[in-house]
Amino acid sequence: SNDGMPNGWSIQNVLDGTNKWTFNGTGEAAGKAFITTLGADIPTYDQTVDANTILRSPMLNAGAASDVTVSFDWKAGGETDAVETHILFDYGEFMYSLDGVNWMTVEQFVGDAAGVSPASGNFNGLIPQLDGKNFFLGWRWYNDALVGTAFSMTVDNVTVTATPAGIETEKGSSSTTQVHLGQTIYFMSNSDNGLIAKIENVSEDLGCVTMSVIDEGTSFRIFDNVNTARPSKAFGISVENANATYDLTLYFTEDELNAFDETVSLIPMKVNSSNMNDADTDLHNFQLNGQLTNVDVNGQFRAFTGTFKGSGAASIVQEFDYTPGDPVDPTDPTDPTDPGNGEDDDDEKHDGKHDHKDHKHKVKGDKGGFAEFTVFPNPAVTTINISTADANMVAVTVFDLMGGVPMSQQFGLGINSVELDVAQLNPGLYIMHVLADNGETFVLKFFKQ
Repeated sequence: SNDGMPNGWSIQNVLDGTNKWTFNGTGEAAGKAFITTLGADIPTYDQTVDANTILRSPMLNAGAASDVTVSFDWKAGGETDAVETHILFDYGEFMYSLDGVNWMTVEQFVGDAAGVSPASGNFNGLIPQLDGKNFFLGWRWYNDALVGTAFSMTVDNVTVTATPAGIETEKGSSSTTQVHLGQTIYFMSNSDNGLIAKIENVSEDLGCVTMSVIDEGTSFRIFDNVNTARPSKAFGISVENANATYDLTLYFTEDELNAFDETVSLIPMKVNSSNMNDADTDLHNFQLNGQLTNVDVNGQFRAFTGTFKGSGAASIVQEFDYTPGDPVDPTDPTDPTDPGNGEDDDDEKHDGKHDHKDHKHKVKGDKGGFAEFTVFPNPAVTTINISTADANMVAVTVFDLMGGVPMSQQFGLGINSVELDVAQLNPGLYIMHVLADNGETFVLKFFKQ
């Protein structure tokens, strides 16, 4: 019987026969997996019947890990050629498989003295082929239908360990692989095996996919055409099948997010271009959806997941106003991994550390009206200026991301331009509610250095 088989484990009988894997016998087999015949509770086999049977582990996931190491205790009898002992007739072997069907042999086990004297030991091996993969482990017993010996094989104390991947932070790091329907793929950088991103739940085969880090840092970037900002870090994605949707998880270290007081409201955004700054307020060239999906306190990282389609550039942003509508099909951007695609130079111009140009934003108010505002400098150091020709401002209230109101000013008569002293504010992102004389409120944002 298979009494005592661990949950998720299974047996694959390549050949039907009386020699079978079973569990928790007596004597040498107590608490172990072992090969036996005709229901015996000791490790033995019928040497006159062909056998080829595999004990298979559950699927194991090392998608975001490296240095996969397997160890177990074993004891084996079997049979070898009496003279050329490297020729095996009855033996056990340890294997791995990436699909649970096709197996690769790692090591074979047989007794001494042509198999008559059982041998035993502890296997402990690093298997680099399993890094970043889903996989199965297998133990095969094989014997021919000729002569043999008394002892078969036992396996015990199976242990699998791996090193969790660090988060990739360096610009230029990339990973390329095929992504097929039903797979969950972790993209580990070719340079140092750092975790870049994860893709899963694809609607069709994506084909060849490249994920890369196209911008780096621990500050933030602001956009020319949308009233929001992102962390310095950004990603490039290139997919072969532009018609398939996929769930994309982006990974950030805590340091990479330290420009934001809180991160729970950050939303993944993919721009249908190799340049993040090509986003604008019309929903035709970007995809914005998803949320924070994992906070790893020990690993000091956060993960954000959104559902996207096509190639482009991606990061996470604060929610912003945009014109609803049906997005057009994603364009085919230039290669996001190409250092000459313009992302680097353009992002440096919009690095939160030194961007002091005027930024005009057409903002929708809470009553449906629109007004164009200029907010500068943004980020602010000591003062920030707000101007508009489309509304008469009567009050500005500044909120921090915790909902507090560190400052508020009223102007009496409606004005079109105001300078606010923000020197006393702590660094971070702030939300401004601008009240017009017609009672409509417009929401703006700025960063304080």
